[in-house]
Amino acid sequence: MNEPQRLQDSTRPPAYAPAISQSDALEQHDPWRSVWNFVTADMVVVFLLTIIGIGLTVSLVLPQTPIDGSNDPIAFSQWQAGAHEASGRSYFILSNLGLFDVLNTPILRVATWLALAMVALRILDRWNQWRRPIYDMARLSDGSRISVDDQALPWDEIRRRAIKRGLGMRVEDADRWVAFGSSTSSHASTIFMHTATLLGLLGVLLNMILGWSDPRTQVSPGGTALVANQLPIQLTGADPTIGAVKVSINGGNRSLSIGAPLQVGPDGVALAATEFTPIIRVRAFGADRKPLGGTVSNYAKPESEIVLTFRTGESEHAIKFASEGLVTVFSISDNRVRAFAVSSGRLVSEAQIAPLINFGQTELNVELQSGAIISAAYWPGTPLVIVGAALSLLGAIAVTLYPRQQILVRRNDGGWTEFYAIGRRAKEAVRQLSTVATLLVHNA
Repeated sequence: MNEPQRLQDSTRPPAYAPAISQSDALEQHDPWRSVWNFVTADMVVVFLLTIIGIGLTVSLVLPQTPIDGSNDPIAFSQWQAGAHEASGRSYFILSNLGLFDVLNTPILRVATWLALAMVALRILDRWNQWRRPIYDMARLSDGSRISVDDQALPWDEIRRRAIKRGLGMRVEDADRWVAFGSSTSSHASTIFMHTATLLGLLGVLLNMILGWSDPRTQVSPGGTALVANQLPIQLTGADPTIGAVKVSINGGNRSLSIGAPLQVGPDGVALAATEFTPIIRVRAFGADRKPLGGTVSNYAKPESEIVLTFRTGESEHAIKFASEGLVTVFSISDNRVRAFAVSSGRLVSEAQIAPLINFGQTELNVELQSGAIISAAYWPGTPLVIVGAALSLLGAIAVTLYPRQQILVRRNDGGWTEFYAIGRRAKEAVRQLSTVATLLVHNA
């Protein structure tokens, strides 16, 4: 059986095709180049970006640990209660995995740095491919021989089909070989997508380094609190009847509404007022009209003015006046104050909470005020993340429309034409540039 009959007999295995020695092929796979290709491969970057995306999503779904940690017992206990409610029986597993403090987990930080490095390498790699000729005949670093054809189309027809697919001719030797490569649109789309991804990753890294969140800061009239242990904030006004709160932070005044989402100010700090907190200021005087020292804890020093702040879940606070042998209990659930004898625990008297209350020789001056719980966050990289994600999506669409492809067609002395290719859907492109009826495909 002669060679043409063998080629036309589709029932015969590929072993009957003409033998083409491996030394005749142009493939030259440098191990170091293979490492480079792996580092800059799509799947590696996609894997890292998936880890980062999952981490950021978890940080939005699960309550994150307060910036003060357990240094603020009330805020920490409230966060812990919310974390238990959100995660149920999985709390300890999620806690051990660091999912309640995602941005500080080593896995997410390492993944972000690696993704940054790899995306930067991809930009350099694609830029280098754009600038240099597609193939160097002395060395074909990445391409594989896709097919061999014994009845290849004429050069002009191959060129016409390549141009129709959007491939531009970059180098040519009319007698022996011709090379086609991705158009300017393909290279520009790839570099644009990677640059946008790099922008988003820089935003994530900026949030990791400089960002913080403080979900519960108590602000009271006449006092100064520290948000995230660094920013002084003052309450300048609170009106529970209309749900309005006014604060001063970073030298600027901000108006907030209870229950409204975080509002980003000119300084980049986002604030929200989550709830009002009733505040009772108490000053006590004895029979001689001298101020009495009161304490709210056995570990606190006596003070002439005591400030009682009722946070979520708190309905009663007690003040001990040791010199008078009294403990007064203020209850906002029924708007009453009760006085008990320290020695016996017996109820001495009770009264409605009012500006002036007398328990025997003890006089209480009471002032009712309203404080607020402020939630604050600072994520300087969020605009970069949003813009980078949006531009990356546009770039991905462009890359899909203009895939990266590089094709080399070589005609040898035996009358055979070889097709080498790199890139997505490269085999499909080769099939359209060759004669399908006599195509012998060899997987590289």
